[in-house]
Amino acid sequence: MPPIEKISDVSSINTPENVTMAAGDAVMAFGLSQINCHESLFGYRHEEFKQKKLLQISQPIMQVKNGHFNMKNPACYVFPDENSCIPGDHFRADQKEDLLNFISYKGYEFSMPKTQHISNWISLITILICGGFFGCDWVASFTC
Repeated sequence: MPPIEKISDVSSINTPENVTMAAGDAVMAFGLSQINCHESLFGYRHEEFKQKKLLQISQPIMQVKNGHFNMKNPACYVFPDENSCIPGDHFRADQKEDLLNFISYKGYEFSMPKTQHISNWISLITILICGGFFGCDWVASFTC
């Protein structure tokens, strides 16, 4: 999958094989990010989507304008207080490395609340315990 390079508003795309298909999330295969992406957290018609500054369509993601890149920071939607931002904020110019990782589908560092860290550890421990029970049960099935 190529890194995301631009924001797109196209409704259909032509593949290299000359096949026309609905754009949607498939534009990511062409290095584009759909401005009208489907995210059920925002409602079926994006009625819950709180827009701040809009992304610039057909402009490069790496374009800096007013100290911000042309890409929303997802950490601001999930943990806004911990990341000193509000939902809808763009990546700041000083977050270039984070943006490059994000558009290349790699992880990037962002802050989480302490309760989230605790929940992550509880989840891991629970998975290991369940795996242990299933493993013991599986081994026991061979000894009978």
